[in-house]
Amino acid sequence: MNSEFQYTFQIQTSSEIVRTMLRMSEVTTPSSAPFTQPLSSNEIFRSLPVGYNISKQVLDQYLTLLADDPLEFVGKSGDSGGGMYIINLHKALGSLATASLESVVQERFGSRCARIFRLVLQKKHLEQKQVEDFAMIPAKEAKDMLYKMLSENFISLQEIPKTPDHAPSRTFYLYTVNILSAARMLLHRCYKSIANLIERRQFETKENKRLLEKSQRVEAIIASMQATGAEAAQLQEIEEMITAPERQQLETLKHNVNKLDASEIQVDETIFLLESYIESTMKRQ
Repeated sequence: MNSEFQYTFQIQTSSEIVRTMLRMSEVTTPSSAPFTQPLSSNEIFRSLPVGYNISKQVLDQYLTLLADDPLEFVGKSGDSGGGMYIINLHKALGSLATASLESVVQERFGSRCARIFRLVLQKKHLEQKQVEDFAMIPAKEAKDMLYKMLSENFISLQEIPKTPDHAPSRTFYLYTVNILSAARMLLHRCYKSIANLIERRQFETKENKRLLEKSQRVEAIIASMQATGAEAAQLQEIEEMITAPERQQLETLKHNVNKLDASEIQVDETIFLLESYIESTMKRQ
């Protein structure tokens, strides 16, 4: 339990340090920049939230750990000011875009497909037999899963001929994940999802137009009566103009529209992430 608490504390502390660096960089770093402007360890220490009780020495240890992390979100760019550090925004966007793709694969195809997807990501290029062996999934099942992801452009198939004639029997067929291509595909799907959500909200509103107008009229009357000091009995009489079945219908409509709004916000966030990643990647090519 103690080690679990310690791990959680380390994650939270690392997150707070990176959050502080991002907050410090909001004004000085252009939105399209691949890296933040360098920040000194001393500056970061002074900018930590009030009451965040870690010493300068502990901060330096965390910054060193973050700079040595394989994800390379944080990098060291110099030694002045106690050490200069940057956040690799392009790397961070790439990791977030990859995580979004993994999440969609998991949701659409299940955990075994997600395992194969992560495996191909990790190994870069794999033949079907290698996928079967590494993922420990039967040949037919692995083949079906690879085909599903291939047909929807989550993974790609690369042909490497052994001979100039490109004969199928003398060609390697390697599965790979092209993050940029997959991100574009997912972005296109997100645009379609947003259009569908907007269309569905309009349909829900149109179907209940008369009831919504009635509800708005009743609310306006009640507000006007309250302003003139009407009694509770009078207000209740007006409220009862909306029948119990109508109230239930309004509650159902509100619930459905709230779900659509929440879904639209979630898709909007994914669109922002994917657009940012694609823009950042294209600038580096």
